[in-house]
Amino acid sequence: MADIRLEDIARSLPQGPEGALRDFGATLPRDRVVLTGGREGLATPSGPRVNLQDTEVAETFETRVTRPANLVLHMVLEGAVETRLDGAALRLNRAPGDPVRVVLSATDRPLPFRRRIRRGQRLRKVTVVLSWDWLAARGLDQATLMAGRTHRCDSWIAAPAEVAQAEALLRGTGPAALRLLEKEALALALLRHAMEDLLAAPDGLRPQERDRLHRMESLALRPGPLPPLTEIAEAAGMSVSSMRRLFQRAYDRPVLAHLRALRIDRAAEALRTGISVAEAARIAGYESATAFATAFRHQRGESPSQLRSRPDEAHTA
Repeated sequence: MADIRLEDIARSLPQGPEGALRDFGATLPRDRVVLTGGREGLATPSGPRVNLQDTEVAETFETRVTRPANLVLHMVLEGAVETRLDGAALRLNRAPGDPVRVVLSATDRPLPFRRRIRRGQRLRKVTVVLSWDWLAARGLDQATLMAGRTHRCDSWIAAPAEVAQAEALLRGTGPAALRLLEKEALALALLRHAMEDLLAAPDGLRPQERDRLHRMESLALRPGPLPPLTEIAEAAGMSVSSMRRLFQRAYDRPVLAHLRALRIDRAAEALRTGISVAEAARIAGYESATAFATAFRHQRGESPSQLRSRPDEAHTA
């Protein structure tokens, strides 16, 4: 595991007249090791910057910077970061058992940003940074998105596919040559869902309805047998009949058909990392590997073993 000092964090920040580095401050000396583990950040070819972090916090520390005017999407898979942007708190944390949330934070001008990270926790998170120029080139107007505010903050439950993709990136699984494409794909998927919440929803669903769907999907994707429909509906504060209507309207298929398909997709992602077919069956909620293989082949047109053995997708040490 690599040692990460405060000076390493400072070097990774934006530079220039509106960048963060010009007023970087911290509660510890810059040569102090504050994190151990993996941390990387890279601008994708199309523009968004994707930062990945999977670390243990070695020291409690606080940093202060000036954040440029931009739009940032945060996804915390484990741990907590206490943050304040221009004095307003952002909720960047995930408690055990809670669904993963995406937090959007957008600013129309440079603003002071503070964050505090506490010793003894594991911190796993993905951050996507987008400039207003990049967004404007794609028809996403700053004035429209900010709606007259200096700072805008929204959050929603992450879609299961986005969580699985973030987990895969943090684990470093899959072909190295595809990691940049995976980062870019995740950034664009997160942005698309963000725009669905901030602009008119093309699927006709209200943000609260998509939030409920993601909450129920998150529960249903936990390893082990599929929970009863009553328990899944309760996760979103709905009746079973209302849940059935919402899934049918959103996905044009019944609840169980949709959730079982999601579980097969999650098992397929796991198979690409090299796990056994028996373990993939457990992830999909099947007690029998034979029953899992039959369902897998019916949905994906190939057996779990065929997917696992493909050299271009299987995990290599």
